[in-house]
Amino acid sequence: MQYQTTEYRFTASDLIIKDGGFSVLETTIPFRNIQHVAIMQTFFSRLFGLYSVTIHTGGNYFVIHYLSLEKANELTEVIRKVMP
Repeated sequence: MQYQTTEYRFTASDLIIKDGGFSVLETTIPFRNIQHVAIMQTFFSRLFGLYSVTIHTGGNYFVIHYLSLEKANELTEVIRKVMP
């Protein structure tokens, strides 16, 4: 049984993030609202070689957890290409 899931996908104008366990939250972020994107690594994620990508919008931020460095760089590059 899987308790935690994090998925993301792109449409023509949005980034859609699905995150959660028993209750899954789907968030749609329009590309036009993205102001900044960063790759982060906490002490504990460093132990497992995992990274997070943080996406900042006007008043919020969204995090995609548990990524390899390759996936984090890929995601960040794609987001930067579609940012206004």
